[in-house]
Amino acid sequence: MSLSIAEVRAAAASNEERSDEVRSGAERVGDGSAALQVAIGTFLERVHAA
Repeated sequence: MSLSIAEVRAAAASNEERSDEVRSGAERVGDGSAALQVAIGTFLERVHAA
C-alpha cells in the first residue's frame, strides 16, 4: 500500500502538532512540579518552626 505525498505530508504535520502538544504538556507538568516542591518546602519549614 502506498501513500501519496500529500498523505505523508499531512501525517507529518499531524505528528508535529501532537509532538508540540506533548512538549507543552510536559513543560506544564514540570512547572507544576517545581511549584509543588516549593510549596512542600515552605510547609515543612513552617512545621519545623512550630
